[in-house]
Amino acid sequence: MHYHDTPIHAAYVGNYYRPSIEFLRNLLSNCLKDNPDLQLGVLTGILRIAKESVFSGLNNVTTFTLLHETFRDKFGLLESEVLTLLKKYDLVKKLPEFRDWYNGYRIGSCAGIYNPWSVLNCIAQQGNLAPYWVNTSDNALVKQLIAQGTEDLKADFEELLQGRSIEKNIEEGLVFPHLEQNPSAVWSLLLYSGYLTLDATPVYGTPIRLKIPNLEIGELYKTMVVEWFTSTLHDYRYRLLLNSLVGGDIDTFSQLFQEFMLSAVSFFDVPADDSEKIYHAFVLGMLVGLRGRYDVKSNRKSGLGRYDVMLLPKNPADLGIIMEFKKLGRFENSDLETALASAMKQIKEKQYALELIERGVQRILYLAFAFEGKRVLIKHQFNT
Repeated sequence: MHYHDTPIHAAYVGNYYRPSIEFLRNLLSNCLKDNPDLQLGVLTGILRIAKESVFSGLNNVTTFTLLHETFRDKFGLLESEVLTLLKKYDLVKKLPEFRDWYNGYRIGSCAGIYNPWSVLNCIAQQGNLAPYWVNTSDNALVKQLIAQGTEDLKADFEELLQGRSIEKNIEEGLVFPHLEQNPSAVWSLLLYSGYLTLDATPVYGTPIRLKIPNLEIGELYKTMVVEWFTSTLHDYRYRLLLNSLVGGDIDTFSQLFQEFMLSAVSFFDVPADDSEKIYHAFVLGMLVGLRGRYDVKSNRKSGLGRYDVMLLPKNPADLGIIMEFKKLGRFENSDLETALASAMKQIKEKQYALELIERGVQRILYLAFAFEGKRVLIKHQFNT
């Protein structure tokens, strides 16, 4: 049994991908092909490496992935198996929490699969729930791919972090050097690595519905997002950014937000002309930093249209916030002040505040953003 993809993954992150491929190809060929002392070889791993295959020197290799049915109940622990373990260690009362934290994976048509590494580690820690499934190299690559991803990729993550699913084409073989240029490869990596899971039984030749499987992976994503923001703004300034927003101190918020834009455009390696993707990263940050006090929604219907972002306070006495973004294109015959006025007018005319009002929120802040590259203007108004 050999976890063949782990050294390849580490090699890609560490910039020695080519030598590792050549070494493993020769190693596996010499060990597995024409070996008189071997009757059957089983290779395990999470990623099927395509094109520059480490298996090119082997014959009759059969591959089973989490999209197939053959070993659908062998990729992790079933709930019956987890229950047996919990009974043995007097932790049965923890089953509902184990289910929320470590269950949620689907392999083919088999749903309800648990992450065995996390289950065993949690039991070893007397049932102390935590995100045990942390692989530094995996997290580094995922963080890099998301941070440098397209606007659409960040918008999709916004959907995932709000508990919804997305549809994507999945490739069964990955070419690591193509990850940054091929969005489908990114989603395939996230699925096969366990950062996402199937939301329905896959059907060959059709897009596959993906979701975040459980609380453990949600916590990993939250940690990544906080790291992005605390690397761009110092930690105390990040907290001040959020506190000034929900406290209605828009002068402070505007100053910090513009500082964030200036530094984040460089941090995320995003061209200034394409800086709208930073707004998606900002929304992701708010989802993490404000989740305890707010439900953060994006592109949802309210009143007579769809708002860009809404912060719905869990306590109706807190400030409700509506955000509308306007970006100036390179060839638009307009200016930031005009765009600001248009955004504010849209918030009012489309009656976006209706959802907040229906929840009993009385204090509502309208925030209009207009941006062009790194330049950002913000206008605010409180409901009267």
